[in-house]
Amino acid sequence: MSKSTRLLTATAGLLASTALIATVASSVGAKSSGRADSGTVYFAITHMVGSKQYAAGTSYDKLFGPGAVTM
Repeated sequence: MSKSTRLLTATAGLLASTALIATVASSVGAKSSGRADSGTVYFAITHMVGSKQYAAGTSYDKLFGPGAVTM
């Protein structure tokens, strides 16, 4: 088998497998079981260095619970 024949065969195989993967992935489709999310964040600027502002605070999220905020 010549080099160009092997290259053509490998390219055809790669294209065929890519097409198969894309077809299977699109036909399966993921079902979304999304949940509503809401939350509250309280933060304030704590200090400034030059023109850069630093902030800190707290947060609460319906799904993830309490948290911290730093910027």
